[in-house]
Amino acid sequence: MKIKHPDNSPDKPGQVEKFFTNSTEIKYVLREIKKRNAFPRKVTMRASGTRYYFE
Repeated sequence: MKIKHPDNSPDKPGQVEKFFTNSTEIKYVLREIKKRNAFPRKVTMRASGTRYYFE
């Protein structure tokens, strides 16, 4: 997935990166967004230990 950091990000303002994941939760959300033809989406990604999720 492609990630764009906010322009006001203190460490990576406006920077674009790729993010690879095998998270079933994230892949489920991405499939649902695709079904609804709702790309692009603005979401906040959080981490808890090694678990990443959308907020």
